[in-house]
Amino acid sequence: MTLYALDYCDVSADVALDFVDDTLFISYVNVQEASKCTCYSSHDFKVPSVNYRYVKFNEQVFNVVASNIRVVCSNKGEYKEGYCVENGPTHL
Repeated sequence: MTLYALDYCDVSADVALDFVDDTLFISYVNVQEASKCTCYSSHDFKVPSVNYRYVKFNEQVFNVVASNIRVVCSNKGEYKEGYCVENGPTHL
């Protein structure tokens, strides 16, 4: 899964995944190094194929929208195994 999100400009850490109801939570654990600056950039995460409607990462919540065509995602978000992940963060 690819998310375009605000995060550290440079970080060295493990990634933890947690499922609660319809939300996949992605967070850092065992942070070895993290820059003081933050920036928006693409983040690639390996996630299992489980049904969820939202992804929460760094206090940002992304809607996962069903899609069968990769082209549909080009203007709206990132493609993930049959889903578009929209780039508009909201809050839970």
